[in-house]
Amino acid sequence: MRTVLAALAARRHPVLRWEDGDGAALELTGPVLANWVHKAHGLLADLDVGPHRGLGLVVGADEPLHWRALAGALAAWGLGSPVLLVTDEPPADEWIALVPEALAQDPVTDSADEVLVFPVAPLALAADAPPETIDFATALRAFPDESAIAASPRVTLGEAAAPQTVQLAELTAGGPSGDPTGRSSDTTAEAAVSTEVALTSAPRTAGDWTRVLDGLLQGLLVLRPAD
Repeated sequence: MRTVLAALAARRHPVLRWEDGDGAALELTGPVLANWVHKAHGLLADLDVGPHRGLGLVVGADEPLHWRALAGALAAWGLGSPVLLVTDEPPADEWIALVPEALAQDPVTDSADEVLVFPVAPLALAADAPPETIDFATALRAFPDESAIAASPRVTLGEAAAPQTVQLAELTAGGPSGDPTGRSSDTTAEAAVSTEVALTSAPRTAGDWTRVLDGLLQGLLVLRPAD
């Protein structure tokens, strides 16, 4: 993940656009998204997220991934942690839940060691977090803009009931000139790429995550609800 984050930070133009069903939208440049990943890495490390304590992304049925959840997922991979999609069934092993406000008290989070709650509104600085949960947006601001992201050559992903472990290089193999980090070797590395990769539901498979990283490292990833 270290090289992936470095490549992302080098893309000084919008790499991610998040949209909701009511017309709100937010665009993040590569350095801004990388900054949020580093902050999330610090918070998750403090909560002992890692190979033996995974991160569960709690989402509603057919809902797209929120940009804050994506930042948390990339940070967790940098800690060697499984990143699993949680809907009706929780992970079998120890886990930390990352949830939008509307799902903060969903019964599926009962087995989580901690529940991190994020606001859905694109520019909200704090979440409406119930007692005994952690306001993800507020907590992040206490952590530095740089963190010790591990190389993490293998990542674990998928739904909670059927996790799979793959080589990170398999998810990033489409980078320019065959570079798995997605970096270009020419002088136009920072030029915007017009390719749009749109996802209307949360990534459930290695193929879905390949599309996520393709968008971030080569074009523009768009996270939006289905029409």
